[in-house]
Amino acid sequence: MVYLPPVFDVHGRNGWTMQDINPCSDFTGASDGAVPKAVEDRLLWAWLAGELRPSLYLEFHGYLGTRSFAERPCDGCYVLERPGEVYSSPDRLRAYEAVRDTLFWDTAGLTARSRPGTLSPDMLPYHLARACGTLVPFYEINHAFCSVRGARRKGADVFRALLRTLRAT
Repeated sequence: MVYLPPVFDVHGRNGWTMQDINPCSDFTGASDGAVPKAVEDRLLWAWLAGELRPSLYLEFHGYLGTRSFAERPCDGCYVLERPGEVYSSPDRLRAYEAVRDTLFWDTAGLTARSRPGTLSPDMLPYHLARACGTLVPFYEINHAFCSVRGARRKGADVFRALLRTLRAT
């Protein structure tokens, strides 16, 4: 059974908690015992890292608009910069590298900078990978170039590519 936690767009906050904290960057030091600032983030971290300990955490982001430094469609993946320093298990590291390579080569791929974005040490996926060995594919889709229906299709294509890779690992 798959459980999907509520998204952070609550009460029209559009990506910000009730305390005006961006949950995308509220997890600095979480895998070392630091506590996120926002109540929602503390609860999410306690549940994910303490109780659920997921093997896979797939995150899709969507946005509208253009980026002057980007080629269309401005979609792409975000990856761990030094996964060997994050994953303690060689098997999980190999599985993550397979997932990362799938995002590079079997999807529209690299972000607006013509290279992948970075899952940085202030982000939830970084700390889930570090604390739990969670595989953390992260993908951003620009709805401005493909419509809502197109974004769903693109998300499904990314998901299928990841499933093929996970079955093979």
